[in-house]
Amino acid sequence: MLSCIEGEDALLALLLPFSEARSSDRDGETALMLAAFGHPRCVELLLPFSDPMACDDDGWTALMWAASSGSERCIELLLPHSDVNAATASGLTALDIARAYAREAQAQQIRRHMLATRATDMAGSDTPLAMPGTPPASRITPGD
Repeated sequence: MLSCIEGEDALLALLLPFSEARSSDRDGETALMLAAFGHPRCVELLLPFSDPMACDDDGWTALMWAASSGSERCIELLLPHSDVNAATASGLTALDIARAYAREAQAQQIRRHMLATRATDMAGSDTPLAMPGTPPASRITPGD
């Protein structure tokens, strides 16, 4: 997992055949989640062996980690394999997280995917996608 934190894709490629990519650390974080925080090559390597829908102990998915990091390439890689409506334990989606971290380009990227796939919010309505507004950053807390 340390190779994912550091973005060491060459080391990850060597270790991956001897590793369990779906395993998690004591916080429920997987190698894919750690790689999603700005290491797209590691995400590419891990995707075939990982569960992008897995959640850590706070309900965060790899897509949410990518949204918080601001990595457009990681978001691009994860979107086709992720549930954009998944929410953290406190009810935040990847779109909410991108907005809360002032990652407007990444929020637009997620919105475009939602519109292209006709994804809806948890209530089944697609109208909130066009609604302006940003959840306050105070809703994002350590351990969220």
